[in-house]
Amino acid sequence: MSNHYRIMAPRPQAPLTAPVFHTWAEPDGTDWARFCRLPDGYLVRFTDHADYEITADGLHATCWPAPEVDAPTLEHLFHNQVWPLMLSLQQKLVFHGSAVSVGTGAVAFLGRSGQGKSTLAAAFAVADTPFLTDDALLIEADGSEAYSVLPGQPAIRLWDDSRSALLHDDAPSAPAIGFTDKQRFLAEHRLPHLSAKQRLLAAYFLADDGATEIRIEALQGADRLTAWTQQAFVLEMENPERLGAQFAAESRLAYVVPGFVLDFPRRFDQIDMLKSRIVEHAMRLVP
Repeated sequence: MSNHYRIMAPRPQAPLTAPVFHTWAEPDGTDWARFCRLPDGYLVRFTDHADYEITADGLHATCWPAPEVDAPTLEHLFHNQVWPLMLSLQQKLVFHGSAVSVGTGAVAFLGRSGQGKSTLAAAFAVADTPFLTDDALLIEADGSEAYSVLPGQPAIRLWDDSRSALLHDDAPSAPAIGFTDKQRFLAEHRLPHLSAKQRLLAAYFLADDGATEIRIEALQGADRLTAWTQQAFVLEMENPERLGAQFAAESRLAYVVPGFVLDFPRRFDQIDMLKSRIVEHAMRLVP
């Protein structure tokens, strides 16, 4: 990683003195992260866990942990939350999503937390279809007519029901993270990870509307762009030049990569059928 990152000595989180311009909230409405502008960058505060200062160019980050916060929690916050925000400041395309290889290319799953992105990545991986990334989906242009998914961290985070349904009992896991019950499982031969970039064939935007059968519907026109923008990691929200460049990049991506709404019954006994439908659908898109 080319970005410069350092961890300082723990310190209590003092009251914020700069105005909060954005928040991330828990499902119950509690603020989980707060964002402030600094004279030369940004402060991202993860409540009771750590403060991260990020330079305006996104190339440097400094972490001040709260007292007694452990290293695995800091590592997770940096790699899965702070680093994608830094990439967004560098005009990279990074989204809330996972991706798996389907042989001739990759497919991506994008959506809100809890919609099943990680579960789908794990379900494909245990069937010898390697995953490329979980949580942070980094995409780059390969010329004007193709995009590729870059590999991310070789681990997948799962809730206990997904772990029980998909993984063997002795699946290697990373140390627990302090703020979530999700467990992080490390890539291995039974949970393979692809470490090379792969062409992106399609993006599936997850819906959770209580479907009783698998539904795949093409997104058309402006809806394709809206779907991407809703899942983008974005830190700077008011700089017209930055926002204009990001909007243009996301527009090109939405034009080139087919996008679909994917809804399905949240039942593990139908996961094999779901995988087959996705692969069959994606293969029809291969140039």
